[in-house]
Amino acid sequence: MKKLLLSVAALALCFAAPAFSVSAGAASADAYVKDCGVALPPVIAAEYSAGVADAGEPPADVFLYPDAQLKLPDGTDLAAALAELDEKAVPVLYVFDQSAADAVSAYVESAALDDCIVASDSPELVASMRASCTEVQGLLDFRGKEIGELVDVRNTANSSDAKIVLLGAGQISYDSVRWLQERLMTVWGAAETDEEFFAAAVAGCNGILASDVQNAYDLLAMFDEGSLLHLPMVVGHRGIYSEKQNTLAAAKLAYEAGADAVECDIYLTTDGEIVINHDALLDNTTTGTGNIEEMTLEEVLQYEVDVGGGGVNRPIATLREFFEEFKGTELVHFVEIKSSRPEIVPALKALIDECGVSDQVVVISFLEDQLARVHEQMPELSVGYLFNTASGTDALEANQSVAPINATYNPGYNFVTLEQVRGMAARGITVWPWTYPNTSDYDTAYTNGINGITTDYADRSSSYAVRLETSDFTLPNSDAEAADLTATLVTQKGERTEVVCEYIQISGTMTLLQNAEGKYYAGHGTAVVLLKYRFVSDSAAYTLYSDPVTVSVREAGSADTGGCNSSLGAASVLGGAAAVSAVIIAAVLLRRRLPCRHGRAK
Repeated sequence: MKKLLLSVAALALCFAAPAFSVSAGAASADAYVKDCGVALPPVIAAEYSAGVADAGEPPADVFLYPDAQLKLPDGTDLAAALAELDEKAVPVLYVFDQSAADAVSAYVESAALDDCIVASDSPELVASMRASCTEVQGLLDFRGKEIGELVDVRNTANSSDAKIVLLGAGQISYDSVRWLQERLMTVWGAAETDEEFFAAAVAGCNGILASDVQNAYDLLAMFDEGSLLHLPMVVGHRGIYSEKQNTLAAAKLAYEAGADAVECDIYLTTDGEIVINHDALLDNTTTGTGNIEEMTLEEVLQYEVDVGGGGVNRPIATLREFFEEFKGTELVHFVEIKSSRPEIVPALKALIDECGVSDQVVVISFLEDQLARVHEQMPELSVGYLFNTASGTDALEANQSVAPINATYNPGYNFVTLEQVRGMAARGITVWPWTYPNTSDYDTAYTNGINGITTDYADRSSSYAVRLETSDFTLPNSDAEAADLTATLVTQKGERTEVVCEYIQISGTMTLLQNAEGKYYAGHGTAVVLLKYRFVSDSAAYTLYSDPVTVSVREAGSADTGGCNSSLGAASVLGGAAAVSAVIIAAVLLRRRLPCRHGRAK
């Protein structure tokens, strides 16, 4: 499989315009994107109210709640509300009962309302609407629901044909958002307060349902130029370039280098085993000849992957070996179905079930009929639709291609611009380009926060910073005892080091003061802050932020209880602002089962 490239010139044009249009006709909304320091900021959504789309900075998405008579709660006709939006925002049509779902489905079809999202807190209602509205996206609302394993969120949403999941403030954490995004889910968060907004933003949410749109945009403007809120998922293309590709050795090296996922290509033998190889023919990559799909597994495995150049050949790998090797790790398998045989789908399902790795598997393919079979036979899994089409594909065209099979959009890297990625974000579509053939294009995509990037160079970003960890801390109230603000910086590879940070204050009565040496102390009260750190390497530079944390005062001469300014490194939790603590701590509702390399909760 190959990957996506974003030209520097195209990206420069993207940054120049604060808003843009997609070009697929009158039914396409002109979704607004904030021109701020964040390359790929979360889309801002809002509840419908009269004039909501007429502001200077309108929401990209607007939630409307029609009933069975297509009336909104304030009595406005849905058609009138949509006319008022005037294609300035993407409508999200949210229903609470089956009669409303039936009415919305009929309306979307009769009005040819292709550029919208259908939504509910009921999986059955989303599934009902998506059965009729096949070319629009679905959103499933999990707010207020008790969530156990994150895999249940993925399973429920995908099975109801919803690619977007909406989480409440107490359900959002960096860990939960990242886990779902790595399985190709689009994550939106709801935020009522400034603290909740910042918590959702730094967790990497793709979108935020905000109570005050202008305030949300003002908060986004507080982030520095060159900030990254969503760190791309790194997908190792057939493993890594330094090993013969599609071998177990290549997959291991990619994972050790920090790859979040490894892509592999699969075929089916005559005795029903799944073999990993780029081509159906063994001729180009192995010591053998023949078509894998005309051979038994024993016949295939008598040959080896040809390393060449006098190197030691590698065994031809099976998908079973990949699953067994990485079970229980953080690695996600991007399994590309190259085979056109329908039988490979039930064989893949049986292997996933036998190995117990459903929570680590994503299926991708250029073959729409194979993805449709996967979606039918394994509806809980996420799928990615691979494209190798000419540039210019806009959000509506992409939606019409991927929505019927509830897939992500996975184009060749040289067919995508940041502008298109931003436009698709307003529709809940994430973009996963392939395959970056050189390091400069990879760095460009990485520093622009593209959803996921497939690369031959999974080790390129091993040392890149992905997470800034701290917790509530104290500051002295004495100039003489002032100290640095420090946090733990975590790299793509999982290495951890203490770094000196700056901060953004987002609420509270405390003023953080600096002495002549630039170290910090404080007056009375408390404050809620984001620590920030500017990561700079030879080829990449961007700013990362911590979760919102509470700063309290430590009296002069009192014992140091730990904190971002202490020799203990990690800060001690002192309580602090209850609202922010709830946002961070309540994330335990979203328990993870997999161990964590990037510093995320185990």
